[in-house]
Amino acid sequence: MDSSPAGTPSPQPSRANGNINLGPSANPNARPTDFDFLKVIGKGSYGKVLLAKHKSDGVFYAVKVLQKKSILKKKEQNHIMAERSVLLKNVQHPFLVGLRYSFQTPEKLYFVLDYVNGGELFFHLQRERRFLEPRARFYAAEVASAIGYLHSLNVIYR
Repeated sequence: MDSSPAGTPSPQPSRANGNINLGPSANPNARPTDFDFLKVIGKGSYGKVLLAKHKSDGVFYAVKVLQKKSILKKKEQNHIMAERSVLLKNVQHPFLVGLRYSFQTPEKLYFVLDYVNGGELFFHLQRERRFLEPRARFYAAEVASAIGYLHSLNVIYR
């Protein structure tokens, strides 16, 4: 088992009852009602990424909301738990977002991440179709730096 930053064992997906359990949260008191969900900023195969504002301090976050049914149907529990485990490594890199909170409801998993205004690289590439070489070099250097950092944490990114 991997260990979380606090030294507690990382939770494993529960298969006995067909459920997903995140285990203890970095902030066990966090819940969906702590946030104002403003708009959808991304969509994936398991859920959505929402721009949210934390009600108590006004900080903006990107909240990845995953549907448990969809994860279970596609048998991706281990993949989702591996993602959370990587995010829990207290990532401190300018080109990577960090996990600030994680919590769950009976139907959904929530990963509250740093919000970086400007969107995903893929969005910009789709919109512009290609980058001029100086910009492509800049992005390639950022990606290489981020992947190198993850490797230094013994994380392999595919």
